[in-house]
Amino acid sequence: MIARAVGLLICIASGAWLSHAFLLIFFSSFNQALGAGLGALVWMIWYQIQISRVWHQLLNEQLPHPLSWAGIWNVWLEKFSKERRTAQQQLMQSNHRLQQFLSAIQASPNGVILLDSDSRIEWCNLTAAQQLGIDVTRDHMQHIAHLVRDPLFHLFLNGEVESHEIVIDSRQTRIDFTQRISFQIFPYGEG
Repeated sequence: MIARAVGLLICIASGAWLSHAFLLIFFSSFNQALGAGLGALVWMIWYQIQISRVWHQLLNEQLPHPLSWAGIWNVWLEKFSKERRTAQQQLMQSNHRLQQFLSAIQASPNGVILLDSDSRIEWCNLTAAQQLGIDVTRDHMQHIAHLVRDPLFHLFLNGEVESHEIVIDSRQTRIDFTQRISFQIFPYGEG
């Protein structure tokens, strides 16, 4: 901070001295003020360039070591870099736990479908996709009621059935074989 103030004063004094020495026209005090203003302008431009360099490095995540020209900015840059690294590590750990959780559900012999608060499919495992004839990629974010066409299921989904579980015929039912599917709803999260 002190270095910046000294730099500003040096620029102002240099501008005032240069204007006094080279612009010996009628108004020498005006020339000195003009020179001081130009010196301050030069300092502000130089300082803005330094800030732009720091900002560019922050945006491009290129902060391998302290910057020799940054002065007090190094303290903030170091703290920012440390917090960013911590946040990135936490995000990676969280993503890893989520993938482990989804892998465990994917391996389950039970069909599992995660719905949002509007009953749209956010995720389902392969067992549920097979049992209900759902295409995991095509039917992502489709309303479950459009894919499971059973009046009892619609009543159950809308909370109009007293039971916590219903059983309906599967889409894979054949004449010689009837497959039944049990549905249960377990609210989770905020929706």
